[in-house]
Amino acid sequence: MEEIRRANRMDRTRMSRVREQSGGPVDPAVRGSWKRPVGLVVLVGLIILAFRFSGAHGWVDLATITAWLDSIAAVWWAPIALVLLFVLFNLVGLPGSVLTLAAGVVWGWLLGGIWALVGSTAGTILPYVLARMHAPFIEERMGPRVAWMHERLRRESFSALLMFRLVPAVPYALINYAAGFAGIPPLHYFLATLVGTIPGVFIYTWLADSIFSGEMSIGGAFGRIAVAGLLLASLVLASRILARRLARAA
Repeated sequence: MEEIRRANRMDRTRMSRVREQSGGPVDPAVRGSWKRPVGLVVLVGLIILAFRFSGAHGWVDLATITAWLDSIAAVWWAPIALVLLFVLFNLVGLPGSVLTLAAGVVWGWLLGGIWALVGSTAGTILPYVLARMHAPFIEERMGPRVAWMHERLRRESFSALLMFRLVPAVPYALINYAAGFAGIPPLHYFLATLVGTIPGVFIYTWLADSIFSGEMSIGGAFGRIAVAGLLLASLVLASRILARRLARAA
C-alpha cells in the first residue's frame, strides 16, 4: 500500500497544479473520456455493416448462423458460461463490452442485457475481494495502476464509484481493484456497480441486437450506430456533471 500512498501524493500534487492552471477541478476519469466508447461503437458498427452490406455475407449462410445462435441461446448452461467468462475477463482486465455485445446478439437486447448485467456485476466480486484482502500479487500488479482512483474512492465512496461506473471509458476491471483497495463497503460497492452498469449494458446489447438481427437498410443501421454513440456520450456528460458537483461539495 505504500506504493499506492506515494502515487496518491504525486497525483494530488499534479492535479492541484492542473487546477491552478485551468481554474477548476479536473478529473482524469472524465477528461476526453467520450472518445473511447464512441469510437468502440463506431468500430463495432462498421464491422457489422461491412459484413451485412458487402459481399462478405455471401461467404456464409446467415440462416445457419442464426440457427446456431438460437441453439446457443437455448442451452441451459450458456448463461452460466457467460457469467464465468465475465469473471475471467474482470480478473485479467479484458474488456467485458465484447461479451456484452455477444449477449445482445445471442439473446436479444433485453434478455441479453439482463444476462450481461448479471455477469458483469458478478464478475466484479472476486477482484474486489482480493483487493480488500490486499493479496500481495494483486497489490503488486494492480496497485500502481489504480492509484489515481484510490483517494477519491476512499473519500467519496458510493458517489465516486457510481461516477466511475457510468463513464464507459474508465477500464471496468481496474475499478474493481481500486474500490477494494479503497475499502468501499460491500453494500455501497454492489449498489453503485449495479446502478452504474445498467445504462451502458443495455446500450451495447440494443446496438448489437438491432443491427445483427432483422432486416435493416444501411441508413437505418448507421442511424442505430449514431443513437448508441449519442447515448454513450450522454453518460460521459452526466458523469462530468456529477464530478463537478462532487468537487464543489468537497
